[in-house]
Amino acid sequence: MQPGRDFGAHAHTKPCGPEPSDSGPHYQNVQDPAATADSPSTDPAYANPQNEVWLDFTTDGSGVGYGRLGVPRRRGTVPGAACEAHRDRAGRGRIAG
Repeated sequence: MQPGRDFGAHAHTKPCGPEPSDSGPHYQNVQDPAATADSPSTDPAYANPQNEVWLDFTTDGSGVGYGRLGVPRRRGTVPGAACEAHRDRAGRGRIAG
């Protein structure tokens, strides 16, 4: 990863694939009932760090970043989940799956 950059990572409901959409929507402890496969959740009542798995971190001068996260979830609710890192905390620009 690029050195000295902010990144945000989050969990998806499916494994990564050739297309970004292959990983499905963001994992949510409580799913947004209005969300669909074509229109994922943007409702802040559901799309938030307390209901999803978010991890923000900054890389050091060598491009190495560390973070730690603890999020309560129901056992076995994320089979095959994927994580995705973005260029900045706002989530612009998928760079790693």
